[in-house]
Amino acid sequence: MALSYLLILFIIIGAISGIGIISLYNIKNDKFKNRIFYFLAIWSIVISFINVTSLPSNYLIEQIIACSFGILAILAVIINIIKPEKTSISYLLVTASILCSLVDLYLF
Repeated sequence: MALSYLLILFIIIGAISGIGIISLYNIKNDKFKNRIFYFLAIWSIVISFINVTSLPSNYLIEQIIACSFGILAILAVIINIIKPEKTSISYLLVTASILCSLVDLYLF
């Protein structure tokens, strides 16, 4: 019973991430795109937190790797605030952060 709930959670995480990333690149409205960007940055940090807390306490290197994916999202927000003309770099960083966190969560 509990594994079916976990499967549903993983499907929802993947669907929200996929829909968010697709909408980040396809929507033309800059104000809405900015909101989606910040949502995806927070979402990436949440996925990284789930990934870190799902690992045993003695897997330090794997926990550091999972934290580094969350740090990528924080770096993307910092770049977006400091240099708003470089939005493509921050969009790519938050996309890479989400995708790497999902791969790490699902496969390792």
